[in-house]
Amino acid sequence: MVFKTPLLDKPAPGWKQDLPGPNESPSIEPYPPVLSNPPNHVDNVYLELARATVRTRGVGVWLTFLMFSLAIVALLSLIAYILKEGTMPPPIPGIALLMGFIAALWGGVFIWRMDVDPPRDEPIRFNRFRRKVYVYRFYRDGLRPFSRTAWGVRAEVYDWDNLRAEACSVYGPMGSGGLI
Repeated sequence: MVFKTPLLDKPAPGWKQDLPGPNESPSIEPYPPVLSNPPNHVDNVYLELARATVRTRGVGVWLTFLMFSLAIVALLSLIAYILKEGTMPPPIPGIALLMGFIAALWGGVFIWRMDVDPPRDEPIRFNRFRRKVYVYRFYRDGLRPFSRTAWGVRAEVYDWDNLRAEACSVYGPMGSGGLI
């Protein structure tokens, strides 16, 4: 059944049509491709679909090296001034060097964790027997890059009967001049 207006109060950007509800049988052909990637797992109990959110890896390692280098330079400059003059530097340059060290260290740890910690796949699992949908999401906290509890994958659980699906189409420019 195709509706002219979306069922949800806030439809997805590029809304085209609503798909059948969880207890309705499909009455129309699926809108464009059903699955662009093969599922991770399919059996009688659950279906798991891949959902990659991180596409590039390795760039952060080089930026981390740069940030840690800046932190070392700031710290060595502060130590060299203290050893050369035998006293603490004036307040403004001393605070600037100390803040530069702290910011570079914090930024280096944050960039490292953003490159290394996220999983390659954050799947969505549809469990038929429990009638639940599990969405695995990676959470991070930029203000606490040293925390173990603020970073990691958490599962969000949704009831099967409360799901609504929409077909949408979003176009955006790509670097090669095409559209996605």
